[in-house]
Amino acid sequence: MDIKPEKTKITHTLNGDNPGFDFLGFNVRQYEVGKYHTGKNAHGKLLGYKTLIKPSKKSIDRHNKELARIVTNHKAAPQAALISRLNPVIREWANYYRTGVSKKTYSEFNI
Repeated sequence: MDIKPEKTKITHTLNGDNPGFDFLGFNVRQYEVGKYHTGKNAHGKLLGYKTLIKPSKKSIDRHNKELARIVTNHKAAPQAALISRLNPVIREWANYYRTGVSKKTYSEFNI
């Protein structure tokens, strides 16, 4: 199995112009934190950063557009019909991203 150079990018996850990277709809990035919120290495030394894996901006935008499309297509439908169309889409998205740090993302959704 070869790594394709045109698809491969080496990036820093803590420093630089655009730290972190997107992979399979997740954004992987490290954030500087204080000594009480930091991670530790195998020897107990404080690292000064925390790695967070969150839903990527592209996947959040795609999900918002899908929800908006469903709401627009069901303007004249009864409330129960709209809810029955939205529930599977929201549940699927929430289950996929439940392993990451998604609390803030979930609370920011505006349908």
